[in-house]
Amino acid sequence: MPGLDVSQLSGLVTLTLEKYGKGKVTDIAANIQDYVCMSKLLPKYKESLDGGKSFKFNLATAYGDNARHTGLFAVDNVDVTDAVIQGEVPWRFTEVAYSYDLREEAINDAREERIVNHIVLRREEEMGGLAELMEETFWGKPTSSADVTTPFGIDYWVVTNATTGFNGGNPSGFTSGAAGIDQGTYGNWANYTAQYTNVTKADLIDKMKTAKRKIQFKSPMKHPSYDTSGTSDNYQLYTSESVCKGFENIGEAQNENLGKDVDSMFGMITFQQSPVVYVPYLDDNDANDKVYMINWNVMDIMVLKDWYLKRDVVTSGSQHNVVKVFEDLVWNTCCKDRRKQAVFAIA
Repeated sequence: MPGLDVSQLSGLVTLTLEKYGKGKVTDIAANIQDYVCMSKLLPKYKESLDGGKSFKFNLATAYGDNARHTGLFAVDNVDVTDAVIQGEVPWRFTEVAYSYDLREEAINDAREERIVNHIVLRREEEMGGLAELMEETFWGKPTSSADVTTPFGIDYWVVTNATTGFNGGNPSGFTSGAAGIDQGTYGNWANYTAQYTNVTKADLIDKMKTAKRKIQFKSPMKHPSYDTSGTSDNYQLYTSESVCKGFENIGEAQNENLGKDVDSMFGMITFQQSPVVYVPYLDDNDANDKVYMINWNVMDIMVLKDWYLKRDVVTSGSQHNVVKVFEDLVWNTCCKDRRKQAVFAIA
């Protein structure tokens, strides 16, 4: 006789409760390994603003031309240079919502009988959906200027181009340019671009070294700058798994003291001491294996004060036991200096 399974003993089944992993849930709903925007970028780089119907920032587009070498009794030349323009970033509105019946809460409230607080879990499931939406939004861009609801993503500010240099022009669909500034009119309102073929020192790394030098602008003006750090080295690099693996292979090849770890560089690669961050979303949504070089001194995630996941609880007029919960986010991204950003895409 092979023996019996527990389920075959009716008395044991009737008189014994199952053992549950109370209070814990394994999440297999996530479609990517990490939601970088919600987990890393928003908590660290959000900037709270007090108000205003939009955010405007100032750009000095030219220096004066009154400096010159002169001789005795030279005629004065004092022209006025008026070269300040403004970029404008509107607010965008994002919401997440869930509802529950008060009787659900009561039924699930008993400590002995409750396995998981399912009202809390319902909120967290919706927050997971918000994380997916935010990730898609942050690494993308609105389709065109006609889209007045989608926030500006990284692809709005940091535009790819096949030519090496400051060739990141107007984002597609925005003929007036990023933040309403036409790069065709103001040539310096452009990010750095380059293409590569292989993740090697001779190819991609060499192009990144050149780019890092080229985007290190230090103004001779003494007027206060949006970049209050006094330096231009608050960079992070964001890319796909295949590029991260290429960087790690390079790191291992140049390290003579790896020891026994056959993958010692996993998650530890830096470029000029700036971390290289793996963005899982880019694996399936970026055919060009882009590497974004982002300077967070002049790139912000703007959030309206008191409207970062502001919670509002309302009851339904026709369902008196039903509670609806809304959490609202008023935000957008803003780059105040595109020349301090770079992007590399595979040719």
